[in-house]
This record gives sequence, structure tokens and C-alpha cells, in this order.
Amino acid sequence: MAQREIEGDWVFGGPDRKRADIMPSKNADGRVIFARSPVLDLEGMLTPVDAYYVIAQLQMPDPIHPDDYTFSIGGEVENPTEYVLEDLRKFPTRTVRVVTECAGNDGEFFSYLREGSNMKKPSLRVQQNEEGGWNQMSEDGEMPDIDEILEAIPTICLVCGGEWIGVPLREVLNRAGVKDSAVAIRVQGWDTGRPDPVTQYLSVDRTDFEVVDPGIINYDKGLAIEKAMHPDTILAWAHNGEYLTHVHGAPLRMVVPGWAGNWWVKWIEKIEVMDHMPDC
Repeated sequence: MAQREIEGDWVFGGPDRKRADIMPSKNADGRVIFARSPVLDLEGMLTPVDAYYVIAQLQMPDPIHPDDYTFSIGGEVENPTEYVLEDLRKFPTRTVRVVTECAGNDGEFFSYLREGSNMKKPSLRVQQNEEGGWNQMSEDGEMPDIDEILEAIPTICLVCGGEWIGVPLREVLNRAGVKDSAVAIRVQGWDTGRPDPVTQYLSVDRTDFEVVDPGIINYDKGLAIEKAMHPDTILAWAHNGEYLTHVHGAPLRMVVPGWAGNWWVKWIEKIEVMDHMPDC
């Protein structure tokens, strides 16, 4: 594993250059569940792993040791298969350099200009409290208005650049034998929970509607078969030259260049090939 080129909070060899700090929000157990990248303090094409933004739509699963990890491919395939990580590493690998951006990045940047808004102009340098924010808004009993949500949950600085190593998804799908009836895949992660209605309020910039509670679900996302078969769509196990860290989806995650981060499913449990586009 590569050694971090820093001494304490200072960049190694650069005594006048302080290490950029990530902006975290933690749950009651002290786990980071949300963090913004200090983009104004970063240089170059690749964001350091410890400064990469973090978002978990549901509850992060417990860490899985790479030797104990399995995932399956099924559905509209000739040969349903279960893989361990070592099996995947025997496939041809591919490295992609790509920007990761949350679908909601900069979602509120111009909301302060809205007529009647009480919001302050968003700042890229405001440090978010470790406790509160994302998790606190969903636990408070009363319905907040959209300005309160946007003030408590910053949606700026959710973009990074990274280098990812893995196997092209199409290699694994071709090995399974995709049927002619296939039009999409559904990728499901190990993360479970009740979807936070706050994220849906953010997506439409209002709170005057009821969100249906689906109960406890796994996070999943549908992807058209054409995109799944693109050579740069990969199942990644490495990030910036090192094995994936847990908060970024270890042992295995999706990398879907050109598509928003919510399609980059983390902690992959299974992939289902489907004869229709799923509603996720």
C-alpha cells in the first residue's frame, strides 16, 4: 500500500502547504456518513482518497474482508454465477480516470436568489459540523421547510477526480452469457435502510408533498444494457493506486463514467440482468 506523503497535517516536502481537510458529518456511532471535498484547496486531476467526498443514501454495511466477499450475477443470463474477489482479478483489468459528481452537487447554489428565500449565499469554505446536518434533519420530528434543509445540508463540493482499477462489467456479463431479451441491469448494494425523505425534498427543491415510505430496502440502481456494456463501465476494487476503502465501496463498486454518482453503486451484492428497465 502506498505511503501517504504527509507529515501530520502538512504535505511532505512542502512546509508552507497545509493538508486539505475534508468536511465530515457523522452518525451517532461516530461513523462518517457524509463529507464534502475541499475542492478549492486541491490541485491536479486526482483527488486524494482521504479528501474524496462521501455520501451514503442508506446505512453503510459493516466492512467485509476481501477474502470473505462474494457477489452474484443472475437474471437474463445463460450461466448465473457467484464470484469471489480473486475470481474477478483474473479477468482483463482496465484503468479509468474520471470525474465523480453527486447528482445533487451545487443543487442549492442559486436557491438563495429565489424570491422570499431566507438563505445565505452558499460558501465553499464553510466547515460543516460533524454532528447534525444530514442525519439530524432526518431525525428531527417536525417537517422542515426547504430553506432549512438547504442550510443544514450543504450540496456543494460533492465532486472529485479519481483513477479506478477493475474489470469491465461487459467481460463479466459476456462470461455469464447475456440473453437477447436483456435490456437493462439492476445493481444492488449491501447497504440497507429507509430512504431519507430529505434527499427527495432536495431533488425537487420543495417539501409540500408526501414521500411514500417503502420500508427497509437495499440500495439499487438500474442501468441500460448499452451503458453496462461500455468498456469504461467497470467493477472497481482499487482507487488511486490502492485497494478501495470501506467508505468508498470496498470491496467492490460500480464506476460509471459520465453518469452521476448515484449510479456508482457501492458494496455490490448482486447484479441482475433484466428484460425491462427497473424503476430504480
